Amino acid sequence: MKTRDLTTGGVLVALAMILFYLANILTTSTITIFTLTLFIPIIAYLRCNLKTAIVVYLSSSFLGFALFSPILGVAYFILGSYGIIKSFIESKDNLILETVLKLITFTIMGIILLLIASPFMLPYLSEPIFGIGLAFPTDIYATSLVNVDDSTMGIFTTPVILVIFILIGFVVDYALTLLVQTYYKYFKNL
Repeated sequence: MKTRDLTTGGVLVALAMILFYLANILTTSTITIFTLTLFIPIIAYLRCNLKTAIVVYLSSSFLGFALFSPILGVAYFILGSYGIIKSFIESKDNLILETVLKLITFTIMGIILLLIASPFMLPYLSEPIFGIGLAFPTDIYATSLVNVDDSTMGIFTTPVILVIFILIGFVVDYALTLLVQTYYKYFKNL
């Protein structure tokens, strides 16, 4: 790697850590801050090359896991690659194919996140996720810190959570597109 790529990557990883810190401190705008964090590997890809983008993505994931919280690090490890995947998807120049590939990508990422998060979401789920049995048995509701009535259990089922994740994914995709356009308009020549 060139010295320019290393320094740019280091600055971008530091910026990602600042954004992780802000996401931990601020109780609002978490999705906005996380979207800005997802933009960091895209900047590395646009400024340098794919290798630098992957190093920035992996370094940010590891440091987010080690310094802040394992959940944040794992979530960023799963979702942080979307910026790099997005650049490959949008190189197809076919809107229908791009939309289908993005839908598949969001679905896979959502399923992986649901499988990882199912033990933490247990009081809100009515059944184990995808029948794999990652959720705890139902008697844990008695010892749960959050008491949820059985009548509200049907609201937060796995398909609803997955659809909400996909919708949020398309909103984040649009925000990333606007960030890339803004980058090209104002910051490309810096």
